[in-house]
Amino acid sequence: IYKNNADYPIITYAELQFIKAEAAFKKGDKTMALAAYRNGISAHIDFVSSTATVSISPTAKANYLASGAVAQTAASLTLSHIMLQKYIALVGHGAIETWVDLMRYHYDPTVYTGFTLPTTLFTDNGGKPAYRVRPRYNSEYVWNLVSLSKFGGEKQDYHTYEQWFSKPE
Repeated sequence: IYKNNADYPIITYAELQFIKAEAAFKKGDKTMALAAYRNGISAHIDFVSSTATVSISPTAKANYLASGAVAQTAASLTLSHIMLQKYIALVGHGAIETWVDLMRYHYDPTVYTGFTLPTTLFTDNGGKPAYRVRPRYNSEYVWNLVSLSKFGGEKQDYHTYEQWFSKPE
């Protein structure tokens, strides 16, 4: 787990760069955000090339980094650029972190362009998206319902309650 070329990464350099890019962008330091964003993309391509059966050539990498899919200037960089590239980098091994980001931005289609919530949601959602996993059998739901009830964990729509990190600041 804690070695180069681990079978399953917990966190990657690319992910750290995207986190840095997002923080710098929010702080207003677009120059730092752009550098970290581009480092994240580059690092992810290197990561995939080192672990996949098909490697990505340096020319293909350079072409992608110079393409219209990647922000080229600090002025053109948007939060959407950062979060979509982070999504691409994490969707294979960081699905939980990807979901956390989606929730943090309230599944916003201006951040996650092209993303739309399903039009039909589980009946208990009450038309709201999921923000957590609802407790199930063989959990506190069975063994400690009294404690779960203190924060609404027994309610049918509990899984739609926002978590602390997704609530407005």
